[in-house]
Amino acid sequence: ISKNDKWIATSSKDETARIWNIETGLEVHCLEHPREVTCVAFSHDSNYLVTSGADMSARLWDVECGIQQEKIQALAVLHSCIFSSDDQWIITSSSDNMARIYAKNGNCLKCFDGHMRAVNCCAITYDKKILVTASNDFLAKVWNVETCVEICSLQGHSQEVVSCDLTEDGSLIMTASKDISARIWLAKNEGYEIKNILVGHVSPLTCCKFSSDGKRAISSASDKTVKVWDIEILPLQDSEPQHNGDVLNCAISNDGNRIVTGGKDQALRYFDIQTGKLLKLIDGAHSNDVTCVAFSYDGFRCCSSCKDWTLKIWDGTSGKLRQTLEGHGAAVNYCVFSKNNLLITSSNDKKVIIWDAISGAQRTTLKQDASWVLSCAIDSTGSLVVTTTYEIAKIIEIKTGKSKLLRGHVGGDVNDCDLSNDDKFVLTAGDDKTARLWDVKSGLELVKYRGHTSYVYSCAFTSCGTRVITASRDKTARMWEMKSGVELAVYFSEIPISSIAPSPTDPYCFVITTGNEFRILAPAHRSACSEHSSALLLKKDDDENK
Repeated sequence: ISKNDKWIATSSKDETARIWNIETGLEVHCLEHPREVTCVAFSHDSNYLVTSGADMSARLWDVECGIQQEKIQALAVLHSCIFSSDDQWIITSSSDNMARIYAKNGNCLKCFDGHMRAVNCCAITYDKKILVTASNDFLAKVWNVETCVEICSLQGHSQEVVSCDLTEDGSLIMTASKDISARIWLAKNEGYEIKNILVGHVSPLTCCKFSSDGKRAISSASDKTVKVWDIEILPLQDSEPQHNGDVLNCAISNDGNRIVTGGKDQALRYFDIQTGKLLKLIDGAHSNDVTCVAFSYDGFRCCSSCKDWTLKIWDGTSGKLRQTLEGHGAAVNYCVFSKNNLLITSSNDKKVIIWDAISGAQRTTLKQDASWVLSCAIDSTGSLVVTTTYEIAKIIEIKTGKSKLLRGHVGGDVNDCDLSNDDKFVLTAGDDKTARLWDVKSGLELVKYRGHTSYVYSCAFTSCGTRVITASRDKTARMWEMKSGVELAVYFSEIPISSIAPSPTDPYCFVITTGNEFRILAPAHRSACSEHSSALLLKKDDDENK
């Protein structure tokens, strides 16, 4: 949009740029390139339009008459073009990994060389001192315009950075990426650090901009939406690691208010799900890796399992140790509570032990033929247990010991399992890059969820019972339609995702663990699944989607 609010300019793959009258909506000029037009930008005085194209040229046009005033011949396909604040410079980004500054007569004044792949976008401060570029090398870079020297690289996106912008004073930078996130960066100590991660789109982003007053950020995506973000109320991104080692597992309390996490630093941490704030640190909870954590259904207890062969029961709110359970003869891999106050645990000692969750007494021990039992689940009545091991999942009747083998995963471990709320279905996740849905009564495979490109570590049913979620070594978490197996949404991470836990109160919200942190993924709208990757749950009003 021109600064005088008279004109709109558009660029298109039809090899034209067009200028439109805002008041009437009528086309005023059609400006032709011999190939696709990639970008348009008005001068600040609204007298000129610059266009860039796949024909390796930028062209300067008179807005009133639509006549070409100058042609700037570049050395590669141009992806973007902008004016400097005084309209004396035209800045371009191109497929030869460069950004360049040209005078309006076409003379090249400055070159910015440092990206490893094509530069998609560029932006410059009002005083012409700082330039930011966005590239397919997953980076944005900040440059000193006078010296053409790189100030810093903005690292964090896990896919191509397609767009960038900065406020007039250069205090904030915004980047948008194909990883379905936008990021706000804050100027600090002669560089920039992450301030916010904006996640709510469900498809790769296409563009981002700041409002002229710098108080709002705008993002667009191929999910057919534009989102406006209020920068002043966004939470600060916590730059401190949540754990001092990899987080291996997480759980959400049934009231949806607390998260517990455990990992390789042998500690447990309780977090408030509304704010992401640490409520309780239990340092030295175990003497080895914490492999699994679980809340009881009433939220009064929390269990942690460990490679040190022990289980510990903690107060679900205060974190005070209540009991230490010993009975396994090897690393304990998994723990889960039943609705009727049973605790089920699985171990590398080939055993599944069922405990009284209140007294800590052992009720039943189920010995398995497998070398190890990786995960387990129990139905709502406490009569059926599901276990997983190498290539096989098993449904076991606790009273009789009879079992059904669920065969389908091949070439690796079945890492995780879950039972649906109505006890009719079993969900499993395996090293064969798939998750599978099984019928409890017949033991038959019903659906195979395909899409992951590496081991699927974790799986769960959502609280609505119509969707399932999975987490994988391929750095993605995915949501699927349960019965059809259709993939509904993908969340991209920078590193593998070790576990996933659904919210008991919101069918669209879940928590993942990745590296030394957890992330809460929550939707922007009921009708579409999207995510928020900072430690903040965006609460939704039932009457008004916010």
